[in-house]
Amino acid sequence: KVKAEDLLKAMLLNSANDAATALGVHISGSAEKFVQLMNERVKSLGLKDTHFCTPSGLETDGREDQCYSTAYDIARIAAASLKYDLIWDIMRIPEGQFYSTDGKYMHVLKNTDSLLGNVPNCLGGKTGFTPLAGKSLLLGATDPTKKHRVIGVLLNDERRWEEMSTLMNWVFGSYEW
Repeated sequence: KVKAEDLLKAMLLNSANDAATALGVHISGSAEKFVQLMNERVKSLGLKDTHFCTPSGLETDGREDQCYSTAYDIARIAAASLKYDLIWDIMRIPEGQFYSTDGKYMHVLKNTDSLLGNVPNCLGGKTGFTPLAGKSLLLGATDPTKKHRVIGVLLNDERRWEEMSTLMNWVFGSYEW
């Protein structure tokens, strides 16, 4: 047994798909019911180009055409999550560990986002990979005044670290608020 918050950390830092499934089961009673909630939430955000098949967002073998999203929709989902400080606080943790509730098992966590600490005013980020989406990256950052937040999403980008850094530098160097 582990705490739900520790599963969230494993999911966001280590991309632990089993942690996403365990959280879904904990919240909804089954992975399928949780996926239904995810898809209902997407619809409530007005997003039309996303359909989840698993709690982790991975495609399901044989149903790949039914499991999809876009950079725009992912950015909108991330923007909606900005009101939950815990999510973004976790995404800024460089590494850590947690123990099972009985203290017998220790799990090491390492953030998979190599831009953490390298992009000024980084709010946090999340890496991703699926065979169809390729290497992907979501990153949130704020301007120096902390009044304006930006979400960047790159899909299927072998150079996601360099490209996201370039994108954020361009946004904050070019845009006048």
